[in-house]
Amino acid sequence: MPAYTGGMNRHFAQIIPVLLLLAACAGTEKPMPATQAVVTGTATYRERLMLPPEAELTATLEDVSLADAPSVTLGEVRMKTDHAPPYAFSIPYDPAEIQAQNVYAVRVQITLDGKLLMVSDTHTPVLTRGAPDRAELLLKMLPPSQP
Repeated sequence: MPAYTGGMNRHFAQIIPVLLLLAACAGTEKPMPATQAVVTGTATYRERLMLPPEAELTATLEDVSLADAPSVTLGEVRMKTDHAPPYAFSIPYDPAEIQAQNVYAVRVQITLDGKLLMVSDTHTPVLTRGAPDRAELLLKMLPPSQP
C-alpha cells in the first residue's frame, strides 16, 4: 500500500487563493444607493409667542401640477413644536416619482388638539423648473375659531 503523500494539502493550496480573493473583496463593497431623497426647509412665524409643546407641525411635499384637481402628497413629516421657531424639517420622498414637467410645492401647517393654528398661505415651489430642494416658509396665524 502506497504511503499517503499529502493530497489533502494540494486541495488546501488551491482553496487558499480563492479565500484570500474573497477576503480582499469583502471590504470593497459599495452601499446600495438610497431610494429616498429629502426636501429640507424651515418654517417660522412673525408673532412673538411660544406654541404649546404639544402643538404639531406637518410639512408636506405635494405635486400641484393640475390646477383643477387636488394635490398629490409625495412625502410628509410631523413633529412637535417643543422649541422656539424656526422649525427645521426634512421631508423624505421617492425621487422616481418626480417628473421634470410637473410642479411641486411644500406646504406647512401647525395644529393643536386637532385645530388649525397656522398655515403657509403662499406657493413655495421645490425640485423642478429651477426651484431648489429647500423651502423657507412664513406661516400665518389663523383667527381663533368661535365655539
